[in-house]
This record gives sequence, C-alpha cells and structure tokens, in this order.
Amino acid sequence: MGILSEIKKVKRHVKTTSGYQLLSQWTSSQTVEMSDGSILEDKIKSVENDIKKSKEKEKELESTLTWIEF
Repeated sequence: MGILSEIKKVKRHVKTTSGYQLLSQWTSSQTVEMSDGSILEDKIKSVENDIKKSKEKEKELESTLTWIEF
C-alpha cells in the first residue's frame, strides 16, 4: 500500500449556536457564504454575466448609432 492511498481530505467544522459551520484554512469561493445565503462563486458568476450582457448591449447600441459630420 502506497503513502498516497493513506492521505484523506478532511473539512473541519466548528460548532456554533446555529449549528456546525465549515472552518476553512484555505478560502475557496465555493465555501464563502454571503449574507443572503448564496455562495461567493455564484455572486462572481452573476457579476460576470451582468458584464457580458452590458457589453452585448453596448455593441447593439453602437450598431444603431448614426454619425453626423458637420
């Protein structure tokens, strides 16, 4: 049996008044909970989608502009 077969990943939890919560030494966007109950990773994806939609809308508006030269 090799040494790698004996290594296991463990997530630590801490007991609080509201139950057990994940205690992370290394912060991941999957483990950071926002005040509204969602995770940071979902918030980042939402912001990225908003930026993408904004850029698409900007391109759409640019295509409808008519330049007038004097």
